[in-house]
Amino acid sequence: MLKKLIHINLDDLILCCGGVGGTFLLIQIIIGCVMYFAKPDSSLLLSGAVLPCIAGFMALIVSISHLGLSFDQALQCGQTRRRALGLTLGLAGFEALCSMGLAALLTLLERILAPGFWLWLSGRESVVIDAIPPIPEPGLTASEAALRAQYLFIEDFALDWWWLPLIVLGCMAAGIIIAAVIQRFGGRGGWFLWTIWMVVCFAPQLLPRTLYIPMDWFLPLLGISTMAALIWSIWSLLHAVVKA
Repeated sequence: MLKKLIHINLDDLILCCGGVGGTFLLIQIIIGCVMYFAKPDSSLLLSGAVLPCIAGFMALIVSISHLGLSFDQALQCGQTRRRALGLTLGLAGFEALCSMGLAALLTLLERILAPGFWLWLSGRESVVIDAIPPIPEPGLTASEAALRAQYLFIEDFALDWWWLPLIVLGCMAAGIIIAAVIQRFGGRGGWFLWTIWMVVCFAPQLLPRTLYIPMDWFLPLLGISTMAALIWSIWSLLHAVVKA
């Protein structure tokens, strides 16, 4: 049944992977144009930091959309809440993993192919990975300065590997919570979520720095709150009212 559900929602899968792939292509076009026309002495490997965030955003969107639409449709068609929730989460999880897997693959592809391609576009002779251009020294001779100018320095901005599953799980958890609140409370739930978002955005600017800078209390509180909200969300969806 899950395979059939994935096949029916192939357009959502294409959208998830297309968002990641399109962002990767845009990054490469911009950096390639800069390398060809400006010919700088440095560049950045950005896919390892940008693409996982895009994949996480897509995981958030599909979790909200499938739980907000597919889940209710499954209940209206007579499926049990447990089965409908399992299939919906399986579908959203599959699409999220595909988008994050594509992000990891494209990040690896950039790391392997992009430095040589950028080196060719910039017209330099050698590339130095994971380094920044050295500060010019006033005592360098003309020949030493010319030799240094032949190097292309590339700094790698990439998240550690454990961030990838953490982003997928965190964004899916956020999507489940948002969908459950809206499914249970409707428009009032949307206003409640908007209020929480405003508090998160503006609280660091309003509270004294001594309260929110230390992370020893914030991260445990965030983890406990998220887990409690996720448990409530699963319970709420398993007791959801079938809409006519």
